[in-house]
Amino acid sequence: MKVIEFMKTSGIKIRRIFYLVPLPKANYYRWLKEEREEKENKDKDFLLKKRMSEIIASFPVYGYIRVLKQLKREGYPDNHKRVKKNLSRDGFTKMEEKSEKGELDFKHYR
Repeated sequence: MKVIEFMKTSGIKIRRIFYLVPLPKANYYRWLKEEREEKENKDKDFLLKKRMSEIIASFPVYGYIRVLKQLKREGYPDNHKRVKKNLSRDGFTKMEEKSEKGELDFKHYR
């Protein structure tokens, strides 16, 4: 598809491209559709990440479940896996606080 992209940017008409390059037209139109969808998904992902970072800035103790619930309240139709993946990838995971007492003592179970 790089050949077709190069030829299209050079100003050659699509009919001429398919005459010169032996590829089915359906492959070209499928490729165009995938490129368009990929661009739309990147835009949606950017807006989602931006809003997630705003929520984390406002409520730093929120984990991914609370962030997910806040996003659902605001109308973002995302599932928990995508929110968790984006939070962990961007480093917004909730910081674990250590208790003042230290480690648990299991002596009372003996």
